[in-house]
Amino acid sequence: MVKERESYEGMPVFEAATSKSLEEAVQNYGGRVEKPYVVRIPEGRKAVKAGAFCNDDSVGIVLIPESVFLIGFEAFSSCENLRRVVINGPVRSIGKSAFADCDSLAEINLPETLTSIEYATFDGCTSLASIRIPDSVTSIADAFNCCTELKEIHIKKPELLDDLFTDKEIKIIID
Repeated sequence: MVKERESYEGMPVFEAATSKSLEEAVQNYGGRVEKPYVVRIPEGRKAVKAGAFCNDDSVGIVLIPESVFLIGFEAFSSCENLRRVVINGPVRSIGKSAFADCDSLAEINLPETLTSIEYATFDGCTSLASIRIPDSVTSIADAFNCCTELKEIHIKKPELLDDLFTDKEIKIIID
């Protein structure tokens, strides 16, 4: 369902928890709208379930509300048009491969509540050039394989990156 007059960057925002509910919201929308869409996870949801939007090329921007604590396994994997993720809540955990193979993902804000970055979380995010790792993160698995454009990582604990980027040159900015 589309909230009246709600927009993000001039595009209508569709409230949806899965690809199926996104498809229904778009069908119920009265105006013409082109892909990719802006998707807001419904307020009150505690998690984005595993595989919720997996392989959905209609997702362009995702807005995650304050109620969400968990982004599940492969929740957004292979969303080839996903370019931005805005996390507004206290997400503590992002599942394995949650954003893997999101070719267009260029921008994501990781919240200060996040404690670990799981295996393959960002694998194949070929448009991701820079990322800031929050101070709250205590472990980082092998999460950035095939991120060909990743050139800089902002982090306070560079020791968390030991042995992760041995095959490429990445600027580590300690801040």
